[in-house]
Amino acid sequence: MKRNEFLDKLSEVLEYKEQALTEKSDLTEIWDSMGQIDVISLLDDEFDVTLELEELDAIITVQDILNILASRKITLE
Repeated sequence: MKRNEFLDKLSEVLEYKEQALTEKSDLTEIWDSMGQIDVISLLDDEFDVTLELEELDAIITVQDILNILASRKITLE
């Protein structure tokens, strides 16, 4: 999956239409508990990644999600 495709899917699951998400986008301003569940589902469905509670709590920006994926050897083109 390409990075832009992932950002588009992330925007879609978060129902975020204000502007395009970037790596620096602050998710704490965007998601609520349902948004967190939607992101957990997205990562599980697309990458077979299960987040640990500590990882979820540490996510502040989109880059944090990308770092979690990278730590699991998942790279986005």
